[in-house]
Amino acid sequence: MTAEQLNKIEKKLKIAKSFLPPEAYAILLREHQKALAELEHFEALVKVVKQRMGVLDRIQVRPDFDAPPGGFSIGLNERNECILSFGFGTKEVFNDYVASGVIAHELGHYIEGHPQEKMAWFLPFMGSPREIFDGAKKQRYPQIRQQEYDADAVAAQFGYGPALIQSLYWSMDNGGDGPNPGETTHPKLIDRINRLREYDERKAA
Repeated sequence: MTAEQLNKIEKKLKIAKSFLPPEAYAILLREHQKALAELEHFEALVKVVKQRMGVLDRIQVRPDFDAPPGGFSIGLNERNECILSFGFGTKEVFNDYVASGVIAHELGHYIEGHPQEKMAWFLPFMGSPREIFDGAKKQRYPQIRQQEYDADAVAAQFGYGPALIQSLYWSMDNGGDGPNPGETTHPKLIDRINRLREYDERKAA
C-alpha cells in the first residue's frame, strides 16, 4: 500500500472520529488495523507467487469488504491497472499454502490475458438494458468457463495444483457451486478438481 493510499485512509478515519460514538469508532479502528495487517500479509504472499510464476508486472493487492472470506478476484480498474482483490477475513479461513493456490489461479487469468478480455466485452454493455447485458453474458458462459480451466492449468504448471485443489474442496464444503452451477461463469468445482488431478498425474508420469 502506498503512502498516498494510507494518507487517504487516515483522513477518512479522522472524519469518522468526528461524528461516530467512541464505541463505534473503536470498532472501526480495530477493523481498519486488521485490514491493514491482512493486506500487508497478502501483498507479501502475492509477491512470492508472482516471482515463482515469472510475473514481473505490477499488480496491486486490495481487500474487498463485499467479498466473502476466501474469495479472490483479478481485474482492471478504470485506469487500466491490474487489481488482485481478496475477501476481508480470508487469512482466517485459508492458510498460506491454500491461499497461494488461489492466488496462482488468479495470476493464471492474468498470464492468459483474461482480465483485459473481460473488460473488453463488458464495457460495450455499460448503460445498456440489463436483459441485453445478461443475454450477452450468458452467450459467453462457455468461453468464460474455459478461462477458469485455463487459469487452473497455468497454476498447476507452476506446482500450485494441489493447493488449488484444497481451496476447491473448501469451496465445496461452503456451498461454492451455488444453486445452479450450470448457469454460472464457473465450471462445477468437482470438474475443476478432476482436471487438476489429471494434469498432475500426466505431469508425474
